[in-house]
Amino acid sequence: ELDYKPSERFVEAALKSKYVQRGNLLATNIDLNLRSVVDSLRLKLLSDGLYVGSLRFTSVGVSGGAAKNRFALDADIKDTISHLAANFDWRGSVRRLDDGHRRLTLKLLPSLFSLRDDRWELSSNNLEFDSARIVINNFRMGNKSEELVLDGVASRSRNDSLRLTLRNF
Repeated sequence: ELDYKPSERFVEAALKSKYVQRGNLLATNIDLNLRSVVDSLRLKLLSDGLYVGSLRFTSVGVSGGAAKNRFALDADIKDTISHLAANFDWRGSVRRLDDGHRRLTLKLLPSLFSLRDDRWELSSNNLEFDSARIVINNFRMGNKSEELVLDGVASRSRNDSLRLTLRNF
């Protein structure tokens, strides 16, 4: 189903399919909704099965939006057979630097990953990527007894450093 109104700069699309297969990717019972108004975009994708090579998820949900060089993306994945569950919540922006290159800035809001009874929390204040460097500001991944923290700058400059801190890892 497609609704297109060029005079209003509006497009809305809905796709439902029992399956989509391409190469080693198979997605089943797909429900995709897309809406674009002027310069903004919103999307919602649901599937009750996603198979990519040996990876399998029995439930996938992705929703997000973008406008004015900013975006938000929330992904929920589950596999009831292997008892895997994850929720990743990203916010970000893209901007052009003075030298003409682009910089991608991401923030990982408190997110979760669990496998059986092992639950991990993930977050980051800020991640920045451009052609000259990667800035990682307080990326954390941990559970009740273990923690990994990554903080610093990775670049070709000898003045930059990246610190990895492990606790009971």
